[in-house]
Amino acid sequence: MGCVDLDSLALSTDSEGKSLKDFVVPVKCVVDTKLVEVYKMKDFPFAQTTLDVHCFQEASVKRIIFPVSVDIEAGDEITAYIVKAGGYRMPQPRTFYSHDFQEEEKAVKIEKYRDGKIVATYVVL
Repeated sequence: MGCVDLDSLALSTDSEGKSLKDFVVPVKCVVDTKLVEVYKMKDFPFAQTTLDVHCFQEASVKRIIFPVSVDIEAGDEITAYIVKAGGYRMPQPRTFYSHDFQEEEKAVKIEKYRDGKIVATYVVL
């Protein structure tokens, strides 16, 4: 997953004037397990976090992928912001469409809660 900022999603619009930001959906979950994988490409290390979760309103989402390491552990309550859009460029013009939630989704932002308050926010920049 490439680096993206939530505000930059608004800049990517389709032929109907919809932006990717229009498709960002917050999903509240509790973390069951966490896995951080560290890779090295051309002497540059990077990490990816995989969170196995159970979500309150979207039971079909079982796993959240985030492209960096985050300070989240089992039992934490989170809100994962998922870009629930696909798109195509052929034939022109480009069009975005909403897809159904998948078992594994990629997040562009994660908020961590403690006692109902946000204690950390992670955003892909």
